[in-house]
Amino acid sequence: MRTASATAELAASPEQALAMFWDLDRWRELWDPIERAELTYQDPCQQEFVMHVERDGQLERVRTVRYRRGTAIEFFSPDPPPSMRRHTGWWTFEPTTGGGTRVRAIRHYELHPGHPQPSLFHDRFRTRLQAILDRFATRPSAVPS
Repeated sequence: MRTASATAELAASPEQALAMFWDLDRWRELWDPIERAELTYQDPCQQEFVMHVERDGQLERVRTVRYRRGTAIEFFSPDPPPSMRRHTGWWTFEPTTGGGTRVRAIRHYELHPGHPQPSLFHDRFRTRLQAILDRFATRPSAVPS
């Protein structure tokens, strides 16, 4: 499997940052490509949802199961984006010396055999991860009070 990752710093505590990334409503507010998200199960440590996301002019349906694991959110997608056979990963939240949080997105994925441009896909995927983190980091309304 291939791995893509991105990192950003947020002006929020690790607990606040983790709560922001756990909150599907916050995702819909901050990431425009999400057309809708349907929460199908949630308790304090587990979450399952279906997101309908625009990518490259097409609407994708992705089902994801997430788990809170200490200062991380781990996930896998039983129904990954259409170009992928497998999609798993983490969001990690580490305190910074300035009182903020370093958020890291780590993704492991496998494309379907014969994907026409795996290197281009990888670059775009990494860029998209960074854009998501940057959106959370730069939107003042992102940090809960």
